[in-house]
Amino acid sequence: AYAAGSGDVLLGIPDKVDGYEVAEVGENAIKENEELYVIYIPDSVNKIGESAFSGCTSLNKVLMSRSVDTIEANAFSGCDSIAELELLSSVKNIGEGAFDGVNSIKALPGSTGAEYADKNNLNFVEKSLKYVDLEIVKEPDKLSYNMDEELDVTGIKVVATGEDRTTKDVSDNIYYEFEDKKIG
Repeated sequence: AYAAGSGDVLLGIPDKVDGYEVAEVGENAIKENEELYVIYIPDSVNKIGESAFSGCTSLNKVLMSRSVDTIEANAFSGCDSIAELELLSSVKNIGEGAFDGVNSIKALPGSTGAEYADKNNLNFVEKSLKYVDLEIVKEPDKLSYNMDEELDVTGIKVVATGEDRTTKDVSDNIYYEFEDKKIG
């Protein structure tokens, strides 16, 4: 766990301290720091502890990594300067009162963040997922064609990976073009 002193305006949680990976922001770690405006949580962190940032009344921006999967109770309670907190779909566990005082939650529809916003009567801003990688998981049954043959995509499987590391089968959305002619 990592704890910081008062007076930090922009705080980047380090991914390592003394050679040890920082896996969580500990309970009450940065509680009631009224001078903290922006926090960056790196990929090494997967858990934000109970009341970790509670009472940080000037905190208005949280840059959270895709590895965070647990945000414990009251982690950001009283952080009423946060207009909108973006939660990635990697967050699967949110404790009671984790965002009391936060104005709105931005998340994917159907995600834990969206459910939390609904359950706790917070404003919800729908986030759209950007896909950053495509992978052909299974190639089509036939790989070579003559010029007069129609392309057969039977058996192809293509998976898109989102910026939050979620995956989606997009095989049904694939089409091919050849000489301005859509095939398949």
